Amino acid sequence: MAKNFCVPCTGTVGVLLLAKQKHLLPSIKPLLDQLTSSAYFLGDPLMASALAAVGES
Repeated sequence: MAKNFCVPCTGTVGVLLLAKQKHLLPSIKPLLDQLTSSAYFLGDPLMASALAAVGES
């Protein structure tokens, strides 16, 4: 629905990246790990890309 009205959409990982870039989070890796351990699927390439984007490994 949002796309029909040209409203940009941001996913969970995008929100975490933005929070890290705005210095609201010290690290996103523990949060990504917590998501994956609670049955939230994040592919390895997405996790690696997200961590690389904020300088984490």
